[in-house]
Amino acid sequence: MKNCLLPLFMIMSLVATSTARADDDRTNRIVFGYGQYGFYKSTDESRHSFHLEARMAEIPVWKFHPWVGVEYNEAGSNAAYAGLETDMDINENWVVTLQAGAGYFNDGKHNRNRDYYPPEGFKIRTQAEIGYKFENGYQLSFGASHSSNAGTKFPNPGGNMLSINAHVPIGNISGD
Repeated sequence: MKNCLLPLFMIMSLVATSTARADDDRTNRIVFGYGQYGFYKSTDESRHSFHLEARMAEIPVWKFHPWVGVEYNEAGSNAAYAGLETDMDINENWVVTLQAGAGYFNDGKHNRNRDYYPPEGFKIRTQAEIGYKFENGYQLSFGASHSSNAGTKFPNPGGNMLSINAHVPIGNISGD
């Protein structure tokens, strides 16, 4: 139950927000991220992590927008997730983004006996970011995320990651 409190709090925050960005201010974007998974652990246990996400503005679900992503870390673990997110503007340039999603985590063949990696299977992932929006549509953000199986099976050690993320508007990639 304790492991469900953070995701529950984030979902409640998403629903309760009334300052979500107007749909015409969002753009479809690709997010490239680098993070430190297990940053609170010893250097032998923490891992570099890379992720790629597509965040879609043109498919609003009330104040939320869908995202899909993949993640890989240097120990051979990988994950695929999908979920919803919302942006809350602090001012013209600063934004807080809250995400919640579900997906599949594969811990890699050589990680099975390490207790600091969650077991393979179903995962819930939540993330909070604070970002700076540039005039050209790019955004740079810092995020903190947590993923675990939400107590659906044991053990459930979960994992935390700090990341830096570069948001690139899809129009800037495709030339539109």
